[in-house]
Order: sequence, then C-alpha cells, then structure tokens
Amino acid sequence: MTGDGTSIGRVAPYVFRNSHSQLPNNNRSTVIKIILVVTAIAIFWGFAATSSLVPQIFATTQAQIISTSIFASAGMFIGIVGFSVIATTSWNKRPAPYARLTLNTRAAFKDHKVDTSALDLSIERRASPLVFMHAERAIQGTRKTMEDVSFCVDLPMGKLVGVFDGHGGATVAQTAAAQFPLIFPVKLKENEGDVERAFKETFHQIQTLIQAPEIEYQKGILDKLKKHSTAAVYREHTGKEKPITVGAAASVVFIDKKNRAFVATLGDTHTFAFKKERDKTQVYPLSPNLTFKKKEEARRVGVIGYKINPLHTLYFDATLISGTDVDCDSLYSPLSATNCSRALETLPDPGVSHEPVVSVLQLNRDSVVLIGCDGVWKFVDKPKHFMKEVIEKFWNNPGAIPQATVRYASRHHSNDNISAIAVWARR
Repeated sequence: MTGDGTSIGRVAPYVFRNSHSQLPNNNRSTVIKIILVVTAIAIFWGFAATSSLVPQIFATTQAQIISTSIFASAGMFIGIVGFSVIATTSWNKRPAPYARLTLNTRAAFKDHKVDTSALDLSIERRASPLVFMHAERAIQGTRKTMEDVSFCVDLPMGKLVGVFDGHGGATVAQTAAAQFPLIFPVKLKENEGDVERAFKETFHQIQTLIQAPEIEYQKGILDKLKKHSTAAVYREHTGKEKPITVGAAASVVFIDKKNRAFVATLGDTHTFAFKKERDKTQVYPLSPNLTFKKKEEARRVGVIGYKINPLHTLYFDATLISGTDVDCDSLYSPLSATNCSRALETLPDPGVSHEPVVSVLQLNRDSVVLIGCDGVWKFVDKPKHFMKEVIEKFWNNPGAIPQATVRYASRHHSNDNISAIAVWARR
C-alpha cells in the first residue's frame, strides 16, 4: 500500500503556543543576573550621591565633583558590561531545540554502534514543510498467526505512522494501532505541541485501555510467580513457555511541519533513517535497544535471572532471589515470554515499562525513514549488505523499499511476522 496516508476522523488544525516546548527555561537565571547588575549600579550611584552630601549641601569642591564622577562612571560601566554579558551568555546558552531528545538519538547510535562524530544531528528552528509519502508491506511469514499491525495517517499537524509487533496474540497491537491516531492529536493539543509528552501520555492511555481485569486466576499466577520464582509454576499454568499476557512492542514516527521526525520506541521494533550525503548513504538509528539485553534496562528494573535452560532465563525482582548470575542476553519476562523491557501488556509486568523512549532527527528531501518489526532487524546481520541491496538499490523508487525489506528478511530465514513501512519526502 502506497500513498499520502489515510485520515482517520476529522481533526481540526491546531495552533501550538509553544513550538519549542522541549527547551529548558532559563528565564529565572537571566532575571537573577539582571537584579544583580541593577543592584550594583544602584550601589555605585548611591556612593556617587553620598559623596556630594557634605555639611554645605549646595557647596561643591573639585574633590567632590571628581569622586561623584568616578562613582557614577563606575555604575555606568558596570551596567554596560553587566547587561552585555547577560545578553551574550543568554544567547550562547540558548539550548538547541529538543536537546534531550537528541541525546536519546545519540544513545540509539551508540546501541547500534554507529559513530556520530561526523554527523549533523542539529534540529532546524525553521524549515519549509515537505510532503511526505509512505509505503508499507507485511507478511505473516512462517508464524501460525499474524500479530503485526501498522497504521499510516495524515493529520493537520503532520504525518503519523507506526508498527506494533504483538506477542501472545494480536489484540493489543490491533487496539493500539486503531487508537493511536485518535488519541495522539488530542494529547499533542493538550500539551501545546510537546511531542515527547504527547507520545508518553498516548501510550499510557492505551495501556489503560488494554489492561485486563485482575481476575482470580491471573492473581494466582502472579502470586505464585512472586512467591516461588520457579519455572515449575510457569509450566504448571501454561504447559510450555507460552506468554500469560498479550502485549506489543512498538515504533511510532511523527513528522511535523518542520520536517522533524519524532520516534517513540517500545521494545525491539525499531526505526532507522537513511540520508544521501556526498553520494554516500548514511544510516541514522532512531530507536535504542529497549530489551533486557541492554544492561541499563536490566538495571533500571533491578532484575535477576532464573535459568530454565541455556537459552531462556526468566527474570524476577532482585529482592526475591539472590545469588544468581544474570546473563542479560537471555533475560525474558515470565509473563510475556519476550525480552522486551518496554512494551504494552494486558497484564501489568513490574519489570516492563510502557513509557517509550523518544528521539528526534531533522529530515530533508534526501531522507528515507524505515520502520520494521524485529522480524526484519533480527535477520539483518550484515547492515552494509542490506543498505546496498535494499536502500541504495531502490533509493530512486522508495515506494518499493518495504517490499524489498520484507523480501530480504524472508530470504535471510526470518521465522517471524515481517512488517515494514517506509516514509520519504516527495522529490
């Protein structure tokens, strides 16, 4: 499917009162500096006035005139220098737009071992809007069911696309893909254009929607898992290593009217951008690794592993088990049977967060954004070969990139559902 996007419902255009809502507020420090300078001026001018107050008030001497002039000049000098310094430092310290989100982008580069030293990650404050197109392709692959769900919509404030990779079933992915285009514009308006907050609140509201009621047998499973922390409990209720909960990893991209791509990531569904720079294709990872393979994610929830076989380790709260070595490469949730440290889940998992990590990248006319589930990226073991056979080969026909991506993953023995969406500026 290729096109400009499918509109869902009627959403009125919004005027955002704060176009740089991610910028830290330096007003307080600037006001303090101004107060200090004005106080210093007042003190010196006070000395100047005092030096002329002699018993004979209207009688002045040469010394009084000189002292008054010195203090007055000192006050004026402090004022000029002080306000100049304030103006200079306030301008120099003006933070780059979305500085925090750019740090998340750099973290994604680090996770995917891409050097950022020669790359421009700056965000433009002004840019002429481009028209973004999209194409998508998904196949069930070798799986018994199709659990990937994607969406692509055009909104008055920009383009919104996303892939939800379900686990334990497709219901969460289906609900999230249907609700996200409806909830996100409302949250963006409520938060006056703060994309990061809108993303987080949208995921939180969807998590609330999909969260299953705590019926008795679910409580029993959780209680036994927490009390005994053994694989026996897991197998007693499920027979095999099947998930108790239904959930979804996700990668959602919002491209605003200034051509900035904001990427919200949960789990192992990732987004990459590609740009043509000096006749070379440069990759820009926009999704960090949000699985228990990343030690920072494992430490975030304080987990510890319980091995049930060499390849599969259930995690539990560190306060419940001690003395077990943790291999982050094989940590899995006992509820979802995945290693995603962030995901949407019907049964809340204390070790899995539904708060996304949001990154940002400035796009241009020579950019292509590619979203894929782990059924794609787990089977791209040679990134340069993938870029040559897919991205560069179809650069002038970006609508064919999703089909080529799915075909590439399938040929490299992907045993999962395979979904891909490409977004590019009309050339």
